[in-house]
Amino acid sequence: MKNFSEQYYMDDGFIAVVFAEHVTRALIDYILKNETVQSMQFTDAVKSFEDECFKGLNVDCVDFATAENLENIGYSCFENAKNIHAEDCFENVQFLKPYAFAGAESDDCINLPNVKYVPEGCFESAKINHLVLTNSVSMKYNAFRNAVIANLSVDSKFRKLYKLNHMAFDDNV
Repeated sequence: MKNFSEQYYMDDGFIAVVFAEHVTRALIDYILKNETVQSMQFTDAVKSFEDECFKGLNVDCVDFATAENLENIGYSCFENAKNIHAEDCFENVQFLKPYAFAGAESDDCINLPNVKYVPEGCFESAKINHLVLTNSVSMKYNAFRNAVIANLSVDSKFRKLYKLNHMAFDDNV
């Protein structure tokens, strides 16, 4: 069986986990159940956070800046996740699956400048201080339903936003 993470024990009894390739919910659950994790990091080989990977977790200890080559954020990956610190971390992400950030909370900026398609329910009920979607060309049904986003940055005058579903911001008005 291939080893997908390495663990480094620290003097205070906590460990740091470095994910080598695949980041799955099962792997995260196993690590969190069996260890006291102080930090999680990623190698350049990590291209995808799989479905429900960080769902419902307090991700304060996760260093998303180390996921420099991340391209895909899976279904419900950050659903109801707390303390997402991701400013300048998701710049290479191109694909979001439905409900990727539904109910998520972040006091920082979530920067997704290369995402072209915002799927259904992607940010539904999310509480985000600043969200950057500068190259998005399509936002689907209930993409932002009940979301509280203090600052939403999109391309100026929506020049590049070709398809905005009439229900994308349902219940926000």
